[in-house]
Amino acid sequence: MSRTNRTSRHPSERTLHRFADADLSGSPAERVASHVSVCPHCRARIRFIRVLGRAASDGVEIEPPAGILERALARRAAGERIRLPLNDPPRLRSASALARAAILIIAIVGGIFAVGVRELGAFRSDLSFQPSRPERGERIALTYRADPGMAEQQELRVRARLRSKHDENYNVGMKTTVVATLVRTDDLLFRGSFTLPDSIVYAVFAVETLDGRIVDNNGRRLWELSVHQADGRPIAEALEQRSSDMMGRNWELAFESAKELARQYPSDPHGLSAVSFFEPLALGTTAWSDSGLPRFQERFAQLNRELRDRQDLDGDALQWMMLAARGAKDSIASEHWRTALLRRFPHHTQSLQLHIVYDILVPHYKDTTRVLHELDSVWTVVEHEPDKGGPGYRHLVRQGLNFAAGTRDADLTIRWAERFLAVFPSLSTEVAARLAAIPTLRQRAIQILEAELDRVEAAPDEDRPLEMTVEENQRRLEIPIQRLSNQFGRVLLDDGQTERAAESLQRAVNIGWNTKVFRSVAEVQLELGQASAAFRTLARVAADPTTTASFADTARERLGQAFDPSSWEEHVRTARETMHRRTLRDATMRSLPERIRLVTRDGTTRTFREITNSRVTLVVIWNRYCGEAIQALPDIGRLAQVLEERGIAVVIVAEQPPSDDLYEFVRERGVTQPLYHDTRHEATRAFNSWGTPEYFITDELGRIRFEYTDLFSALRQAEALTEEIATTEGSQP
Repeated sequence: MSRTNRTSRHPSERTLHRFADADLSGSPAERVASHVSVCPHCRARIRFIRVLGRAASDGVEIEPPAGILERALARRAAGERIRLPLNDPPRLRSASALARAAILIIAIVGGIFAVGVRELGAFRSDLSFQPSRPERGERIALTYRADPGMAEQQELRVRARLRSKHDENYNVGMKTTVVATLVRTDDLLFRGSFTLPDSIVYAVFAVETLDGRIVDNNGRRLWELSVHQADGRPIAEALEQRSSDMMGRNWELAFESAKELARQYPSDPHGLSAVSFFEPLALGTTAWSDSGLPRFQERFAQLNRELRDRQDLDGDALQWMMLAARGAKDSIASEHWRTALLRRFPHHTQSLQLHIVYDILVPHYKDTTRVLHELDSVWTVVEHEPDKGGPGYRHLVRQGLNFAAGTRDADLTIRWAERFLAVFPSLSTEVAARLAAIPTLRQRAIQILEAELDRVEAAPDEDRPLEMTVEENQRRLEIPIQRLSNQFGRVLLDDGQTERAAESLQRAVNIGWNTKVFRSVAEVQLELGQASAAFRTLARVAADPTTTASFADTARERLGQAFDPSSWEEHVRTARETMHRRTLRDATMRSLPERIRLVTRDGTTRTFREITNSRVTLVVIWNRYCGEAIQALPDIGRLAQVLEERGIAVVIVAEQPPSDDLYEFVRERGVTQPLYHDTRHEATRAFNSWGTPEYFITDELGRIRFEYTDLFSALRQAEALTEEIATTEGSQP
């Protein structure tokens, strides 16, 4: 194995313990030190090992809470996911004593919960809020019981994603902000405070070190805070925004929030409308039509009678009633609420969309001049609206830019491009693509792309997801930087800046691994007469496991006389090594319990290790009631077939018990592989799975090597891991 491969791998648990105890010297110590300098995961593990070591030497004795074992077994038998400790332990005066208490409690029930004492996070941290049910604009006191991985810190900071009533589904593009600094008081307790802005109705939080190199994201769940009414109920907008935030994290909880909104506020049509969106996805079209729809129609009819003659409803309420009517398939009610919305709130975002689609685009889409005149008139009316969110404004500027760019009128296109950026500041690359097609605007496109590249490379902290460390975010940004570099290079080439174009395109090849980008860059390199560079780039395409063996013939055809058969395989081999090295750089090493029990279709219980049989395995945590999990099924089925053909196991873990209906449901969507049912919730606990679908790659020893990955990367990761194992075994005497 090469030196690069050895240093990119995480040291073993035993090696980390020896390093932490200063029992390692010479070259082994140098290798671990080099790895730890760039790996926050292993640094945190070493810190935790040292905390536990100090705790063990203190000799603190503490009795576990009475009846803890019996309560744990009873709650686990009921299928509940439980958190330790079950009762608060007595207050201890030192961090090491607190860690010692954690060790003792975990040791007592470690076999039940299969939590490795040496794993970072074995002791559960907690962030609490006072008041826990704040009203708008209140001052919030924070108390953080720290993870031992942060035991050496004196100050921490709290980052948040703050949501107002105007924010929309998912979290893409949402900013984060530091809301408070936490100061250590005693033991592992940190305290701080902040004032909740008046406009904020819901927020989620993570705690991290001041440099952002260690992040406690509460097992990816984050910590939540909702604004409440004086009677203790979460306000309707808080439930709405919780559902919107969970859409990007956990569809089950998004659905639960929608149902809670409908229950707590039966006269608020948003809850009922949201239920009509989620239920067909959760139940399936057939089940929804048979049982869900009649029930929903009855509930809608009751609300329709209650609200039909109300004159005090705002634009949002009218919009949700219109959408709920569509969900109930009530065309008369739908038209009633649509008419009321357009008449009473013509500038509401939904009104704008209806007007643009039905009054402008549908009747006049062939008359570009007429469409642009009408869209310009709409913009003039709404230009000074403070909030330009929602589908109407998005539709207005996107259609305006599309039609303007189609005329190739530079002044008109620039005008709509500026309007587009006012509504979509994060989509500057889309504007640049439009401008680059018009020669007189190409310099403006170059300026936009250059500014966006500078911004992304600067990695502004407000764009970093709450769950990620600074280093994880840097790796995440390789994908957009690679795509931007490719786009930038092509625009520079069109502008005649050949040398800068070649530099940008080569950077796109070097910074990440994406065969689509490689193919695109190779075509440009061939246009520039850079046959040698194109040869190397196409070798990277051939090295990827998603590329068919016949690609060599394609490369030979594209390169012509520049194709060198004698060195092609060598270049492909080198490219494959580069791919594996880059892939393994992101690997982790997390142990799993010896026994994770899953249930087969016929009710037989098998352990995870029996199923995987010492093979590299793709684990899919899947849920029948999650919209994203359902949408992913065809891709899961296709990837599973490819992996199994290559000897890589696939374990699809369903959170529902086996049933004929469930198997028919997944079969119709392209999954023929067996499901394994997590009826005891042992798999979801062990993998720390919270949302679905989630994907993990485990090695031949049953350890998690890639966690929370994606289907696009899974084949490459599994192959790199297989190659690493084969190389390691081959190097052993």
